[in-house]
Amino acid sequence: LICYSQMYNEIIKTCENGETTCYSKTWRDHRGTRLEKGCGCPPVKYDMIVKCCKTDRCGN
Repeated sequence: LICYSQMYNEIIKTCENGETTCYSKTWRDHRGTRLEKGCGCPPVKYDMIVKCCKTDRCGN
Protein backbone atom coordinates (compact mmCIF):
# COMPACT_ATOMS: atom_id res chain seq x y z
CA LEU A 1 0.00 0.00 0.00
CA ILE A 2 1.26 3.51 -0.80
CA CYS A 3 0.29 6.33 1.58
CA TYR A 4 1.14 10.02 1.76
CA SER A 5 3.50 10.84 4.61
CA GLN A 6 3.52 14.64 4.69
CA MET A 7 1.02 17.51 4.78
CA TYR A 8 1.44 18.24 1.10
CA ASN A 9 0.77 15.21 -1.09
CA GLU A 10 4.31 15.20 -2.48
CA ILE A 11 6.04 12.59 -0.35
CA ILE A 12 4.75 9.04 -0.39
CA LYS A 13 5.59 6.05 1.78
CA THR A 14 5.31 2.37 0.94
CA CYS A 15 3.75 0.71 3.97
CA GLU A 16 5.37 -2.39 5.40
CA ASN A 17 4.34 -5.49 7.33
CA GLY A 18 1.15 -6.01 5.37
CA GLU A 19 -0.38 -2.69 6.43
CA THR A 20 -3.66 -2.16 4.54
CA THR A 21 -4.76 1.29 5.71
CA CYS A 22 -3.64 4.91 5.24
CA TYR A 23 -4.70 7.79 7.49
CA SER A 24 -4.98 11.55 7.64
CA LYS A 25 -5.24 13.06 11.14
CA THR A 26 -6.04 16.70 11.99
CA TRP A 27 -6.13 18.62 15.26
CA ARG A 28 -5.65 22.13 16.64
CA ASP A 29 -3.05 23.29 19.14
CA HIS A 30 -1.26 26.54 20.04
CA ARG A 31 0.44 26.50 16.60
CA GLY A 32 -2.87 26.27 14.71
CA THR A 33 -4.35 23.40 12.73
CA ARG A 34 -1.99 20.44 12.49
CA LEU A 35 -2.05 17.59 9.97
CA GLU A 36 -0.36 14.20 10.01
CA LYS A 37 -0.48 11.45 7.38
CA GLY A 38 0.88 7.93 7.24
CA CYS A 39 0.27 4.18 7.28
CA GLY A 40 -2.20 2.52 9.63
CA CYS A 41 -5.29 3.88 11.35
CA PRO A 42 -4.22 5.21 14.76
CA PRO A 43 -6.47 5.73 17.76
CA VAL A 44 -7.08 9.41 18.44
CA LYS A 45 -7.97 11.66 21.35
CA TYR A 46 -11.40 13.26 21.55
CA ASP A 47 -10.25 16.55 19.98
CA MET A 48 -8.69 14.95 16.87
CA ILE A 49 -10.22 13.88 13.57
CA VAL A 50 -8.84 10.85 11.74
CA LYS A 51 -9.84 9.60 8.30
CA CYS A 52 -8.71 6.11 7.33
CA CYS A 53 -8.83 4.56 3.85
CA LYS A 54 -7.69 1.40 2.09
CA THR A 55 -6.50 2.32 -1.41
CA ASP A 56 -3.17 3.64 -2.71
CA ARG A 57 -2.66 7.39 -2.18
CA CYS A 58 -6.10 7.80 -0.67
CA GLY A 59 -5.21 9.94 2.37
CA ASN A 60 -5.75 13.37 0.82
